[in-house]
Amino acid sequence: MADGKTGRYIGSAFVNSSRVIREHLLERVQQHAGPPPNGMMRPSTQWVKQGSSGA
Repeated sequence: MADGKTGRYIGSAFVNSSRVIREHLLERVQQHAGPPPNGMMRPSTQWVKQGSSGA
C-alpha cells in the first residue's frame, strides 16, 4: 500500500478469507493492476490503482 498523499510505500495488505473470496479478489486486483507510484521500486509488489474498487 502507498500513502495517498505522498505515494510512499507504507505496508502490504494481507487478506485472510475463504478460497472463493481470495480468488475473486485476486481476479479484481489483476483487472485493476497499475504501475507503482512515482519513486516506488518494489518489483514483487502488485499495485492497484487507488479508487479501483468498482463496487
